[in-house]
Amino acid sequence: MSTRHDRVVRWAWRWTLLSFLAFGGVYFLGWFVTWNWDTFEKCEIFRDQRYEPAIAELSANFPFKNTCNADYDMVPAWLNPTIVVLGVAAVLSVACLIGASVHRKQVLARL
Repeated sequence: MSTRHDRVVRWAWRWTLLSFLAFGGVYFLGWFVTWNWDTFEKCEIFRDQRYEPAIAELSANFPFKNTCNADYDMVPAWLNPTIVVLGVAAVLSVACLIGASVHRKQVLARL
């Protein structure tokens, strides 16, 4: 028989799994966006921006950046804030999962 506490724990597991999958997917997207073979070619041909090697930056870890020049970054502006929000959501969902599991055990111990 499923109790209300069992449903809450299942709900917390689902949200934890979903938040970690979303976080991992967006983080992989950020890594993929910064990974390229030829930054000059990507800037000049595909993005129609001039490439300045003295100014260009590449970061394969958070915060992601892949600049062509001082004014243009090839990483979408929404990517880094989304990683932060999804990371916080993942941590909070783990906290909720732990809290729901502990509460469920306390309730079952009283029965």
